[in-house]
Amino acid sequence: MSFSIVLLFYFIVKIVIVLIRHFFPKKKSFPISDKTNYPLFSEKNVAQRALTNEEMDILIRRIKQVIKWTEKLAADFDYNTNDYRKVFRQTNPKVNGLPAFDLNFEYPSWNIDDRDADSYRTLFKQAIAERDEADTIDLSAIDNLGRILTFQIGCTTCDGAPVAESKNYVDIADVPPIDTWICLRSWYYHGHEHCDEVLFCWVPKAFEPVMQGAIDVEILDSYRWLDENDTALYNAIKQG
Repeated sequence: MSFSIVLLFYFIVKIVIVLIRHFFPKKKSFPISDKTNYPLFSEKNVAQRALTNEEMDILIRRIKQVIKWTEKLAADFDYNTNDYRKVFRQTNPKVNGLPAFDLNFEYPSWNIDDRDADSYRTLFKQAIAERDEADTIDLSAIDNLGRILTFQIGCTTCDGAPVAESKNYVDIADVPPIDTWICLRSWYYHGHEHCDEVLFCWVPKAFEPVMQGAIDVEILDSYRWLDENDTALYNAIKQG
């Protein structure tokens, strides 16, 4: 059997698995997490609610931190010649002795399960620990700095279109890079339905075109801009 046939069969199986998980999600219950370490707001099996004051404070803090952090990482980035796969994957925690992300091949990929929310929880603590406080960031001017993206984790065909169009900014599983992650929310209304797990990410202004390229070719509608999808939350953030 030729390699191309094997590869085609692999992608067909992946698509079938994604569709099964998308239309027949497992019903699991996630408790409220320790938000001291990383912001995870779980509200499974209840109607979506507004964040508490404490959660909102944490979210705003994380957004300010990620803005400052990504500015630092991209300070010397050449947008024409540099490698988009690595600029915001400089944090690469080891899990079971292996880096979480494999950056040595044509497309960035995962060495752990990219569809499991627990994988993100494992990575969040170390990712956020790298970041400094950023109290001077003015979120009322956030529109000039970039945009907040939400991504439904596990909702991907792994067809390679988003990673190619984004110049490797997203990975083969369509996930934005770890150094842009803000928080993970459970049972969040994401466009047209409540989704099990949604990842909030920061997209700096200069990186919006490559991210939009991924959005334009992604066929399962797994990406949303927060300012379009949840204007109430976005406006509250701008007042933070």
